[in-house]
Amino acid sequence: MKLTARVDPTELLGYLTNDALADACRCLDLVTGRKADMIASLLGHTSTLAAAANVPAAELLDATRENVLRILQSKHVPRRALQAEDAVEDFIADLLAPHFKPIARQFFVGGHLGAKIDIDVGARVGVELKLASSLTRASEAYRLVGQALHYRKRYNSELIIGVAGVSSELSEPMLGELRELLSSLGITVALLQAL
Repeated sequence: MKLTARVDPTELLGYLTNDALADACRCLDLVTGRKADMIASLLGHTSTLAAAANVPAAELLDATRENVLRILQSKHVPRRALQAEDAVEDFIADLLAPHFKPIARQFFVGGHLGAKIDIDVGARVGVELKLASSLTRASEAYRLVGQALHYRKRYNSELIIGVAGVSSELSEPMLGELRELLSSLGITVALLQAL
């Protein structure tokens, strides 16, 4: 049996024998019977199961730029996510969610421009995501500079620009120049390598 990082709970319980499922149901005063019925009953009592197993809640981190950067750089972005910025946003939001609360996507940063940052972490850190492949066009690079300046008003030094791409894209000279410019403005740029 090979389990991936995200296993469907029904599938996971399906690997248990009928006897193991019946024991779990009896511990929770649930009716035993057909395997599918026992799985359904157990799934309906997941919070009770977690308490019975004494599973601690994931330890949340303080929402700081440094902590968010550490989590962002802990995993590679899947190459398939580079097809669209939304897919990178999905991956990053899922990566951050176990470590910080709350995580808000497409968060309105205020002002009359109606700007929304891709991810707001704990109402303290802003993360704007870009595909490295899109930043090879000057118009997109200038757009990012404008967005970053606007978001900096809300987040001050707690703003991170995450740029996702493969190694060759992340080493483009234009991206290096853009990183220098943003860094000179006090804005952190995190290169998120895809594999």
